[in-house]
Amino acid sequence: MWYFMKDGTQHGPLLEGDLRRMALEGSLQPEDLVWSEGMASWLPASEVGVFEFPALPPPPPSPPPVPPHYVAPPSYQPAPPTFGGAGADIPNYLPWAIAATLFCCMPGGIVSIIFAVKANTAKNTGDLAAARSAANQAKIWLIVSVVGGLLVSMFVILASIAGNM
Repeated sequence: MWYFMKDGTQHGPLLEGDLRRMALEGSLQPEDLVWSEGMASWLPASEVGVFEFPALPPPPPSPPPVPPHYVAPPSYQPAPPTFGGAGADIPNYLPWAIAATLFCCMPGGIVSIIFAVKANTAKNTGDLAAARSAANQAKIWLIVSVVGGLLVSMFVILASIAGNM
């Protein structure tokens, strides 16, 4: 009668033929410990010499070597957004230009929006000189729009007051 130990648990008693079948099926591994009456101690099944284990399959073939002239193409990684880095000092006049267009003076406000968008686009592409220039133009047209809108509004108010007199 034979006993075997797998994962720290003792199994048996079994007939020698049962253990041989288990070894051929793969449920008894060469490193599993076995013992039978007359043995001094537990031994790995591969050292007993009674059990035949199937040959291990050959390892998978290694990949072919890379030719020496081959260079892997670089992977595209977009630049991370920068907060407070270069270009952080370029103001964004877009919200002000939109407000001026809606509430004050449409023609000057539209020109200010166009320059504000150009400034943001140039800033995002890293062309900081063009971004500063476009931001300055957006600021100038924003001031022109607001001042012009206020002057036109004051003129309309004064004209309506003079017309009612």
